[in-house]
Amino acid sequence: MPTAFDSGLGKNFTESSCPTFIETFLDDDEFIQCYPFSFYLQTSNSFFQIIKQGAFKISSTMDEICSVNATACRAVMDSYGEQLVNSSNCAADYELQNPLVTEAYNAFTSYYMLYTTGCLQSEEGSYCYVESATNTTSVADSYLYYLPLDVSLPNETDPTCSTCSQNIMSIFANYAGNSSLAISRTYLSAADVIDDTCGSSFVSTSVTTTDSTSAAESSAIAAAAATASTSTSSGAASAHTFTSHALLASSCIISIGLALSSVHSL
Repeated sequence: MPTAFDSGLGKNFTESSCPTFIETFLDDDEFIQCYPFSFYLQTSNSFFQIIKQGAFKISSTMDEICSVNATACRAVMDSYGEQLVNSSNCAADYELQNPLVTEAYNAFTSYYMLYTTGCLQSEEGSYCYVESATNTTSVADSYLYYLPLDVSLPNETDPTCSTCSQNIMSIFANYAGNSSLAISRTYLSAADVIDDTCGSSFVSTSVTTTDSTSAAESSAIAAAAATASTSTSSGAASAHTFTSHALLASSCIISIGLALSSVHSL
């Protein structure tokens, strides 16, 4: 299975406690055995290598990702997300927007959202994510999975007007009103791009802003996920250093897009 941050952490931290904390959760069996899709997408070179191997290998990996106890794993991720921004761990680096720390925070807080969307199946019975990762006609489909990680959907992209895209965005919409989550910053612009391509109201462009996920919202999210699944079955350092890391992360996402566009030829 892939591992998170397998290219190393580097030394660009404000507080020495921060990389120590990160190493702690990376070594924790509870974290590892949750197979966190939300971390793999942006921080795992080994997952990137799996993507290049094609549909069968990606599907096998998604089988493992989707076999975990997501409720228990959500609790693990929520706990680590809170600890990450504690003053005794990575709060200083988070405030300075150290990209590695913000990537980890977004991955923790979007774990369940991306688990749910990553495990959705298409009308053909395959994982929506696998279809997007092997779709040579619309690489944009795979970009949807990065929205909860604070990566905006480029205006020039042309996502497929599929049931998968619609169901993914339906789940995201239930989280988009939570101002503490990155999806609140990326959802509406992505919805506009998709509706421009697929027609108005293909996905919702209306969200209600909240400060946290309520029990009712959690129930709505679970219901949306269940409905989608059922209907388709039959996630002090210098500013210069931080900027360089951010550019590297962007470069990795672009590289993944290129890999997705050529995966059938491998």
